[in-house]
Amino acid sequence: MNDPNYEVLVEVRKSIDSAWYREDDKSAWLVGDDAGDLTGARCTKALAAAAKAGVPSSRKLPLQNDNPELMRGEHSLAEMKPVCANIERLVKMKGWEKWAIGAARRGSNDKTQYERCTSSYDEMLKAGVAKTSKVATRELPANDDGPKVTWSGTVEELHKKHCGEPGKKLAAVTAEREAPFRKVLKADKLSMALTHGQFYVVGGALVSDPGKLAAAKVWFSDTQSANSDRLTCNGGQVIHTVHRYQFDAAHTLVKTTDEQYCGVVPAKAYK
Repeated sequence: MNDPNYEVLVEVRKSIDSAWYREDDKSAWLVGDDAGDLTGARCTKALAAAAKAGVPSSRKLPLQNDNPELMRGEHSLAEMKPVCANIERLVKMKGWEKWAIGAARRGSNDKTQYERCTSSYDEMLKAGVAKTSKVATRELPANDDGPKVTWSGTVEELHKKHCGEPGKKLAAVTAEREAPFRKVLKADKLSMALTHGQFYVVGGALVSDPGKLAAAKVWFSDTQSANSDRLTCNGGQVIHTVHRYQFDAAHTLVKTTDEQYCGVVPAKAYK
């Protein structure tokens, strides 16, 4: 404790000892959330502080825990540097892995899933992770008690398989589905139609045809039991909230009103 670099050296040891964990004795070595992030690993900063303080790389410290490359016991800072480099790589991969593993386990019809996976992949590469970097190989449980997913390979291979190619396919399907709406709708009408797909029009008909939605000056939606307490009426009938949307000629939403009905919504609600 009399060492003037005591606190710096303790941080070096802790940053490596606390970085690693395993689910069990046979599972892959992984790094925890507090080991670092895209800006770098905690141990990288600690080793840099030690070097700045003039601590020689031959200086030994007692590691209290095993890790993938070193057993517990005394090791020099030089021996710890490659261990820390591995931690640095893995912490920068964690953000992308979260999205990519989610896609691998359950797939997705949500374009946001693939967009976030791709954006985090690009951020990871900019942070210095090579495309050829390999993930920690492990078996991942699938959703709904399905078969396990083997998570193994390079980040480039896994991204292409689980995010890149499925994302492109979903984008193509989405573009084909949205094209008829984009052709005739604008402004708020377009964004609402792309989100919900269909609305009631005057008279009570439920319409999904883009041309009919474009021609209608007023749209309606029916939200059942919209109140937060899920209240019912007249002995248990569902409360319906009919939302009325009025648009101008440029398809911009200019007025919204709501009306609640007990049980079956009457035709007069759609006027």
